[in-house]
Amino acid sequence: MKAKYIVFNDGMSFLIFPETIGHNTVAERIGLSRNSIQGAGFVNILDNKYFCYGESTSLMIQSRRKEDSDLLNIFNGSF
Repeated sequence: MKAKYIVFNDGMSFLIFPETIGHNTVAERIGLSRNSIQGAGFVNILDNKYFCYGESTSLMIQSRRKEDSDLLNIFNGSF
């Protein structure tokens, strides 16, 4: 399954959402400024593992690939 994600500046909170919704739309709806986001991009979920990559072009924020993937996998219990 492919989705999008945002990691907040606290480094511990994140949001995964459908790829059909823009990063900027999600950020606006929950009141996040661009400065309160550490990483954003796409996530593939394969065999209960998260693989982050790419970037949010609407927010102009890159995925921190390994760091973001590790964070999502720790919370998922797949680390």
